[in-house]
Amino acid sequence: MKKGILIAAIFISLTTLFAADLYNIDYYGVFSEDLDENMIVMTSDLYWSQLTGIQNFSVEDQRKTSFNIGDSSSLSKYNYSFYSVVRKKENSSKWEATFHLVSNALGSNYSATKDYDSYYKILMDTKTSLQETLMSLLEANGSSSSAPVPPVAAKTTVSTEELAGTWGGEENVNKIVIMRGGRGFVIFKNGASMNISVEIKGSTVTVSQSGKANASFFPEIPRNIAMNLALTAEPITWQLTLNADDTLSGKKKTLVPTADGASTGFVDVSWHKIN
Repeated sequence: MKKGILIAAIFISLTTLFAADLYNIDYYGVFSEDLDENMIVMTSDLYWSQLTGIQNFSVEDQRKTSFNIGDSSSLSKYNYSFYSVVRKKENSSKWEATFHLVSNALGSNYSATKDYDSYYKILMDTKTSLQETLMSLLEANGSSSSAPVPPVAAKTTVSTEELAGTWGGEENVNKIVIMRGGRGFVIFKNGASMNISVEIKGSTVTVSQSGKANASFFPEIPRNIAMNLALTAEPITWQLTLNADDTLSGKKKTLVPTADGASTGFVDVSWHKIN
């Protein structure tokens, strides 16, 4: 079988349900006999970025590790293992994805299957039913049955030298580049580029938009609304803390969707260092 990528993102309310816990997940990806290589690469880039951006989850990439579906003996004895099997249904244009959450420590293997009208529906549907599917698997496992470890501690000292490099983790951002001089830039997946400045006070890292706002800086908002609000929008800022596991986590102040358009609000974010 061809090995691809995990098709899952995690429902945002998990940060409330399991706020005090950090869950270790080994990520084995998607297995399928019906996907071509281009589909694998496309979904791999998209969903790995989403998965590693979720707070309270420490994810290890095991996609290059040899693994036979259904054989849990090769999976971790301590961490959760998560993978998906995608296939085209017989004599039909529909597809299905089956998600597996394995805990060898608990001797459990929970799974859920979802039907889709097309393979691309799987990609489009990620932020709704797939999030709920993974949440239901975790709830089935039970919060008292999980294997949490204490939250990652924040580092007490931070330097731009330590932060310099390329970061990722936000859903609509391709990469964030921080340079040693305290400047950098954000490249969005829609192609837009934003200059940023970095300021450090104690253990707090403040990243701020430099220059005028652009509607493309707000991909979560309908384009026509973003174009109007960008004219007077406050600069986007991030208030982050560098953790002992070398992730940056905190709040992003930006325009967020509302029932009648958009307004300034805060979004939880987590960045991981790429290189």
